[in-house]
Amino acid sequence: MWKSYDPRYLFQRYWEKKQKQLALGLLPVAENYRQQLIREGVSGERIVTVPCSVDVAAFKFDEARRKQVREQLGFASTAPVGIYVGKFGDIYYDTEAFDLFKAAADHFGPAFRLIILTPNPPAEVRSKLARVGFSKDEVFVVKAPHADVPGYLSAADFAFAPIKPAPCRLFCSPIKVGEYWAAGLPVLLTEGVGDDSAIIRQEGGGAVFNLDQPSSVPAAIKQIAVLLQSPNYRQHTVKLAERHRSLDRATLAYAKFFAPQAV
Repeated sequence: MWKSYDPRYLFQRYWEKKQKQLALGLLPVAENYRQQLIREGVSGERIVTVPCSVDVAAFKFDEARRKQVREQLGFASTAPVGIYVGKFGDIYYDTEAFDLFKAAADHFGPAFRLIILTPNPPAEVRSKLARVGFSKDEVFVVKAPHADVPGYLSAADFAFAPIKPAPCRLFCSPIKVGEYWAAGLPVLLTEGVGDDSAIIRQEGGGAVFNLDQPSSVPAAIKQIAVLLQSPNYRQHTVKLAERHRSLDRATLAYAKFFAPQAV
């Protein structure tokens, strides 16, 4: 992390200020940051929020793929399946994430299964899973090409997004949340992540937890379990992706700033 007197920091801050003053338009990925820019004096007319966009059709739930993947993994068609796509460590929880997986397994019972798609070493991940009580038959861990991710998402029932909280997280837009929603998966998400935590609280599409409030974890998992009982939960969740993460958001923003202006 750069110090406040580091020339790189000073250089970056200088040009950030110039961008805010002179740019034709600013495209933050979170409405939270749009509001922050307005508080700093930037005109709202020059700011359009464009969350990290997802090709919703590419992640559409596929019943046939769901059946195929579950058969390949040896997961029962009726098993409750959670999925996590991403890294451990850095901006993501590590040890705490495995505790979260275990808490979900404890809630859903012995039928619960877990899919993890990660660039972290598989043996290391399996070791951490075993440490919290998972057997090798209850989990599947692999580094998967992005093209295979939609199939695995179709095989799951809900998803994890164990992102570490920090003040700057309010201004982010995790692509994984958009992909989860596009596949119709409710998300178990950390409090204070981009606009998504608030969207979940206000519109559904998952549940929010805060490790500083331990009781929030079982409460959030219970909320996920309740959502899964709704026959239309996937359709409702996809609508969040269409509303908040569609490529159309970017198209409209670029049209605003770059379309030829009438003379």
